[in-house]
Amino acid sequence: MRHFVRRRRRRRARAMNRNRRRSIGELLVSGRIPGAFRAHCTGALFFLSCYARAFHLLFHAHPGLMSRGRGGRRPGMSKVQILSYAGCSTCKRALKWLGERGVDVAVRPIVDEPPTAAELARWVPASGLSVRRWLNTSGQSYRALGKARVDAASDDDVTRWLTEDGKLVKRPVLVKGNRVLVGFREDDYAALFG
Repeated sequence: MRHFVRRRRRRRARAMNRNRRRSIGELLVSGRIPGAFRAHCTGALFFLSCYARAFHLLFHAHPGLMSRGRGGRRPGMSKVQILSYAGCSTCKRALKWLGERGVDVAVRPIVDEPPTAAELARWVPASGLSVRRWLNTSGQSYRALGKARVDAASDDDVTRWLTEDGKLVKRPVLVKGNRVLVGFREDDYAALFG
């Protein structure tokens, strides 16, 4: 019986040593504080653990949730949002152009998260284009619908299709404040960011 007790104690000691090798900040942030050490986490250490979590969230959160401003990284939406498709060469060119000029962009995958009806209601007038000009006429989704069906459809139908299938949307869609650009033309981008 003593043999099993010793073995259990050795396992606990090894686990404690493994946990001690990690930095205290990492342990506090992860919440994996060993029981023997947890007893000491009162008062000031608890206070520090709260700040350690906040620090971790501030600098290690998902990039789409953070934006660079004058004061460094802050939670919130980036000022420039671009809806793009990873396999689209035009989207790649637009992102490269923005990256070369140091523009901080929040990238949103247009296929996984197509624009909502509320977003389209704001963005279509802001773009200065009709809702039909938002259709990606060179895509397979458009060909599957057929030109005759699109011509016969109302603007409400087109809006509904755009919200249901992200590949129907002409891309990339760049949103900066109340300005919206559909497609990539260097002159338009230069005028917006120049």
